[in-house]
Amino acid sequence: MKVFVGLDSIVKPVPGAVAAVGTFDGVHLGHRRIIDASLNEASKLKTLSIVITFDPPPRAFFKKKGIATLLTTLDHKLHLIEKTGINEVVVICFDLLFSKMSPENFVKDILCKKLQLSTVIVGYNHTFGANSAGSVYDLKRICSEHGIELIVIDPVKIGNEPVSSTEIRNAIKQNDLEKAKKFLGRDFSVLGKVVTGHGIGRKMGYPTANLDVSHEFIPASGVYLVRTGIKSDNIYYGIANVGVRPTFFQTVQFPLVEVHLLDFSGKDLYKSSMEVSFLKKIREEMEFSNLEELKDKIHEDEKWAKKTLETESYL
Repeated sequence: MKVFVGLDSIVKPVPGAVAAVGTFDGVHLGHRRIIDASLNEASKLKTLSIVITFDPPPRAFFKKKGIATLLTTLDHKLHLIEKTGINEVVVICFDLLFSKMSPENFVKDILCKKLQLSTVIVGYNHTFGANSAGSVYDLKRICSEHGIELIVIDPVKIGNEPVSSTEIRNAIKQNDLEKAKKFLGRDFSVLGKVVTGHGIGRKMGYPTANLDVSHEFIPASGVYLVRTGIKSDNIYYGIANVGVRPTFFQTVQFPLVEVHLLDFSGKDLYKSSMEVSFLKKIREEMEFSNLEELKDKIHEDEKWAKKTLETESYL
């Protein structure tokens, strides 16, 4: 998958491509329906399939603290989009100048002239242009004026609930991983780089990979059964602690994610990218009076995790 960051990075667009346009935060089932439609349409037309997205997303740009509530960072979003089979992703840099672009100029200057698209596919609630003034009806009219076909995808519902990033965030906050999984079409996950820790787990015989996920939406504090993907998509299962590690630290500013991989004998993972999928909550985060108590509890967690993996359909 080719990724173009910034419109200036596109030198020779392929005329007639099909583009799915949106924020795609979380790349959930609703987003997948839009992306799949672009893949199908591109296949029919024998042309390229493209995703057009924005960094930062408009909501995060206008609300300075909004980025902390995004389900996925740009890197994570691109990682998930790549799995769909899309040919190219165009990341439009959302800045003050771009935020003032009119709906008409967005279609004329970017979708038509710059990208030379034949077809645009969006969700039913898509808005665009300065102050989100453009609706799907405006988009259909303006696209038609410039010879671009517009396809609008209806909401994806589970039960009577439309799938949305907001509902997924709410489910994760309430520790409803099953609902989040249904709406995402996959297990909820975070993506981060392995950073240097304090080495406490290693001293106890339970080495952990400490992840920098400071800009990812993470679940509530606790201990979880997880599945990880490392480097070349090697899959490992493990135990993740999400929280502030109260046994050792009283001044941690924000929750940390550290993962102990079960039966892992590979080399040092420092600076590796790791996607961690949360499968099931084991228990709440606890404070222990000494290192031995913590070590015994981790041993119990490990036994529980291995038994669960053997008896339930995770493997």
